[in-house]
Amino acid sequence: MLTVPHSRERIALIAESKSHGSLFLATGGAHITGDDFFKAAASNKRKEEISKMEVEKKKRLLFEKWSVEGLAVLDQKKAVNDLIGSELEKLLLMYHIPKAKHGNKGEKKKKWEEIKQRNEPPPAFQPWGPDDEAELCNLCKMDIKMEDTALERMRLIEKLKTKGSINNMEICELNELEEKIKEVKRLKTEKKEVNEGGSQSEGGTDLEQAERPVEI
Repeated sequence: MLTVPHSRERIALIAESKSHGSLFLATGGAHITGDDFFKAAASNKRKEEISKMEVEKKKRLLFEKWSVEGLAVLDQKKAVNDLIGSELEKLLLMYHIPKAKHGNKGEKKKKWEEIKQRNEPPPAFQPWGPDDEAELCNLCKMDIKMEDTALERMRLIEKLKTKGSINNMEICELNELEEKIKEVKRLKTEKKEVNEGGSQSEGGTDLEQAERPVEI
């Protein structure tokens, strides 16, 4: 399948690739350190997050259902002996007791009586709300940007570390850093001009320097 660089289709194919051959077909032989590969790795992580969130959604919606049905039985204010088997089941489920442990009607009745004697409230749970659904929907869009990748998170950490270390530098170190910053800014400016169609200097020296990282 032929895909366009940086497209969702290419990123999805790379994320699903299990062999060198499938990677080659997905990228057309593009370099393995390209942005699409970092986004593909982030895509797989995003799928894991979606899967976990869908499991959480199912669990919390089930807890909510049990709570509503159990409270409806309580609202009837029936005596324990007047409760039928299905009503006892709903009350036990409201307390997150799985059906496999309910037993027959007599055992259900006994369990419910024990709960009443202990005067315990039902287990607390966080309802599934609009904000949770919006977050899940946003994840499912699979709109992966570079800032979502491990590479960009590492770069952010390095930037924060550099900023944090400035207060501990001596004057001479700050002067040296200032000179390096000026050099980096100059090279990045030249690179931007070349990318925007500016004239390349003789031999391409400035462009090559702009592509080369400067140590800080």
